[in-house]
Amino acid sequence: MTVILKLTWHSMDDYRTCKICKALNGYEWIIESGKNVFYNTLTHPVYGDVWNVNEGSRAHGHKSDNCRCHITSEFDLSDLLRKTEKLYEAVKAEH
Repeated sequence: MTVILKLTWHSMDDYRTCKICKALNGYEWIIESGKNVFYNTLTHPVYGDVWNVNEGSRAHGHKSDNCRCHITSEFDLSDLLRKTEKLYEAVKAEH
């Protein structure tokens, strides 16, 4: 499995943070290479649809103006880099 994208839920850790957001803190969604799985909504196995690309957090069942949670992303492009270097070497060898 080659991970190309990891999305991580981050919650504030204070009295204003709801129990759902606290439970989601650190939860990760992994997108592997070779799969076309860029969704508009992120779903958690217990809490259901918790994030919408257009609305932000839906962990409270609706858009909440009080929610201060956010999603971070980490890209791993090392597989793409290896394939690009291999292609470059093949083209270079032909000339």
